[in-house]
Amino acid sequence: DCRAVKNVGYVAVVNSISSADDSSEIPSSFVYSVKINERNELDIDTMQIFPEPNQINVRLWSRNDDLFLIYTYNANALPSTCTLYKLFGEAFNATDFLPCQNSRVVEFFTIRKELFIFIGNYHELNGTTNTFSSIMRFNATTKKFNIHQKLYTNAIRVGKHFYLDYNRQRQHFLFIGNSYDVPSIVYKFVNGFFVPQIGR
Repeated sequence: DCRAVKNVGYVAVVNSISSADDSSEIPSSFVYSVKINERNELDIDTMQIFPEPNQINVRLWSRNDDLFLIYTYNANALPSTCTLYKLFGEAFNATDFLPCQNSRVVEFFTIRKELFIFIGNYHELNGTTNTFSSIMRFNATTKKFNIHQKLYTNAIRVGKHFYLDYNRQRQHFLFIGNSYDVPSIVYKFVNGFFVPQIGR
């Protein structure tokens, strides 16, 4: 994934191999910084290394001048958590730990200035893809994300937030793309929660 903040680009990759690493066979995930120097040349530097196995997805998200990073994992033995990082200076530091289970989808979004994260869990520990995914809502007092709502998903492939403006009002939606002949669903944000919509 990639984002730019304050004229610096950031590129996050999952379980890559660093050619500069003597051990070279240990998979790690990396964040690179991308800058244009005074000679109008591109500088690409390894900014941070995350030497953790079984990572399957990464997302970067910027809001104002803040930059967030989250990795998800294949976890077949124990319930897992996904660490949410925030950029402080020249490094990402852990700020929260979110429940996740073999999550293939992460979607950040805001509704009326409130922060949300949708975490799409692909399957349970026993392998069944019939599971629940979570919408996390930021608590401004504790500075942490809490589970706000759970949605039924089946081997989720896509989770995307979007909005439509109608009659001077912004309406928010969440699209969930399932697998294995399970219908995909559009949810509408109504009275604080996402409600499935039936198309005509």
